[in-house]
Amino acid sequence: MTRGDGENVGTDTKEAESRLRETIRKHRGSNNPLDTVEVHYLDSCSLLGIVRQRRQKTRGLKWASQPIPIDNGYVGIVRLADYVEFLRNESGVLDELIFESNVRGNQGKTSVNRQMRAALDAGGTPDFWQLNNGVTVTCAKIQPVDAYNLRIEDAQVVNGLQTSRQIFGHFVDSKERPDTDGRKVIVKLIPVSDDAIRDKIITATNNQNPIKSSTLVLTKPVHRDIEDTFKAAGFFYDRRPGFYKDQGVQIEKIISLNEVTQAAISILLHRPDDARGRPGDYIRGEAKKVKKKGIEKHKLLFKPRSASKAMELRVYLKCVLLVRSVEDFLESVPEIDPGERRNVLFHISYHLACTVVGHSAPSVEDVFVVTSSQITPDRLRGSFDAVFKIYTELSAKADNPDIVAKGADMLTQIKAMLLPPPDLDGRVLSKPDRKIRDVLSALEFRW
Repeated sequence: MTRGDGENVGTDTKEAESRLRETIRKHRGSNNPLDTVEVHYLDSCSLLGIVRQRRQKTRGLKWASQPIPIDNGYVGIVRLADYVEFLRNESGVLDELIFESNVRGNQGKTSVNRQMRAALDAGGTPDFWQLNNGVTVTCAKIQPVDAYNLRIEDAQVVNGLQTSRQIFGHFVDSKERPDTDGRKVIVKLIPVSDDAIRDKIITATNNQNPIKSSTLVLTKPVHRDIEDTFKAAGFFYDRRPGFYKDQGVQIEKIISLNEVTQAAISILLHRPDDARGRPGDYIRGEAKKVKKKGIEKHKLLFKPRSASKAMELRVYLKCVLLVRSVEDFLESVPEIDPGERRNVLFHISYHLACTVVGHSAPSVEDVFVVTSSQITPDRLRGSFDAVFKIYTELSAKADNPDIVAKGADMLTQIKAMLLPPPDLDGRVLSKPDRKIRDVLSALEFRW
């Protein structure tokens, strides 16, 4: 090793080479015809290159069924137990070098990793390959052994590090024998000899659009029902984000999950503070629960609470249209800025709904009979004046007005000025009221 550049060496280095050659001659003898001595100078860059050379290793991969051959590579399924063997090194532990080309290290106990591990530990159906995108493996060379077995040279897991670690960890911690687990994982095997091509594969497989947890929530049946109900009324629930925009539907006719969620939280659950500050608690993939009650917030908001499912679904649209009426009104109010509009929107919408129905806890049935003719300019102005006064007074004492809109004090003061809800347990609708509501339930939705 030389501190020079490896080519233009100094006198001291050349003298060291002479001493090395003389030492070899003394030990081996000067007349040994088989001896050839070559001295190579390594500078720091050369040494680093040697260190970074990956260890070449040939390992076996066993398919659970005959894979699909594509060009020189394969796509198929591998039993989890066989994939674990593929990941082991000579000592039987997880071979960290197989992940050397991965763009990310172990992400630890993230939400996705916890869910993956829970699925592995739970066992049963559905099979793991049905729940997971699988792994991508590049290699230098593939040698088929038979219809189900391959020998692979210099395998690198370039996408699927988290999946691989969770599978390996499951079998390390499990008391069951791996060979008794019949579940499988998808493996895409790609032979690559060009580093530039390998880099493109790594970039592409690790740079695809992420799926938000809220997008997965939208696959639930209640959201499909909402989509159908909205469409019958001439509106389009964006259950598949971007779908209706691509179809050329007018933007004002498209309603997002977030818009439905915030409107319904503020009016049906009477929580405009949550609508402003914590709507994600009601739509994220991992269930968020109401304190002390253990009720999942998504089910609290989107599970039908009345006998009339059609009424329930139409009310979501009523809530959205009521909030949009408040939005339009606020756009015409010159004395407030965009931040203030955002902070008071849902509180004004809640207050407005309460003044129309006559109390502080609007029910599904109450909101269902609200009409656009009841949302008058005077009512809009009255709700704005009442709510904005409370907001302004609390904001003057707070470090950040956003905290006021997301906190409990503002909502408490708003409720204090409203009539309390009637005793629903002792409340009996008159026959005319019942008849009116039955007719409304049967009619096509009108705002």
